[in-house]
Amino acid sequence: MNFLDSGSKWTWPAMVLCISLQFFINDCSAATVKPMKNITVTTGQDVILRCEFSNGGLSRSWSYDSSRSPVVIYAKAVKILQDPNISLLVNDPREYSIKIKSVTAKNQGMYTCSLYDDNYQTSSMYLTVNVPPRMVKVSKDLTVDEGSRVKLQCMAEGRPKPKIYWRHVIPSADGNRATSDTLPLGKVTRGSAGNYECTADNGVSSPVTRSIELVVRYPPQVEENILKTIKVIPNQDGLLECVAVGVPKPVFTWQGPSGQSIDIGSANGRYNLVKLNQRNIVQSKLFIEKMQISDFGNWTCLARNALGSDEQVILVNKKIVPPTRLPPSEVFAQGKTGFQQANFGDNASEGIHQHSCLIILHTVLLIIFSCAS
Repeated sequence: MNFLDSGSKWTWPAMVLCISLQFFINDCSAATVKPMKNITVTTGQDVILRCEFSNGGLSRSWSYDSSRSPVVIYAKAVKILQDPNISLLVNDPREYSIKIKSVTAKNQGMYTCSLYDDNYQTSSMYLTVNVPPRMVKVSKDLTVDEGSRVKLQCMAEGRPKPKIYWRHVIPSADGNRATSDTLPLGKVTRGSAGNYECTADNGVSSPVTRSIELVVRYPPQVEENILKTIKVIPNQDGLLECVAVGVPKPVFTWQGPSGQSIDIGSANGRYNLVKLNQRNIVQSKLFIEKMQISDFGNWTCLARNALGSDEQVILVNKKIVPPTRLPPSEVFAQGKTGFQQANFGDNASEGIHQHSCLIILHTVLLIIFSCAS
């Protein structure tokens, strides 16, 4: 209708009002898409992507742009991307929202909500999916000889990229040794043995820790025995001890002064062999019942494993116990009693002779004890 037609019944004020209302209505009907904010979530969580309009139209879509290629998720209410974890949550004139259940790393990317009206409008947001650390490659437990070169490895993945921390925790815990995927130990010694922990941490969820056991083999070493010489009373029980370290744990053989060889398998009779283990320290105890002449002399403790042997000699001597000396008063009492109990019989000369001998013996003993004291 032409409002300027002279034949029209519209008055000028009415025409101006009508034209103003028409422009106002056209302006209000133009839909606009509100900006969306970026979202950060962790794998396994649910997330809602909300697209809101000031005055929505019905021609709309959701698309996803990963690093590979853009993909349409929804066109109006029709699902294009067949992903069971993505669903259309709200579809009304003012909101067009989708929900992603149990987000995974592959859901990260740029999401775009598009509105097809008189003007094509879009609003985009980036979904960041953080992934907790996960170990992908860890060195296996190692057994090496002393002096070998060793490098431990511990690799993890996650988003952000995890940092690796190393510790030597057994036999005693120490501080962080490195913050890289590898831990070079160089030429290892027996002190390098134990358990090593590598921990991956990226600030998402809890850190992940793995343990690696390093076994360092070395030949036996017999510890210096303070008692290299011991004394035992004949016919009394004797005890010989020997301590050695080594990996694998050493086995012991005792060689006696008479050529006897005693180990765990041959110990019997008067010989009893006991072995005590404490980590890499092994103690051997040889019990000998009623020490005989053939048991005195040099005993050799021999410790051996697959890498070598070591030995120590222990000298076993006789221990002489001096006779017990009676006090003078007791000796005098015994002498007096002997004199009183002397039987002279019918032969007086024989009785006097016995009496004289007792007196002389008593006097000699008194002199000896007096000198000794």
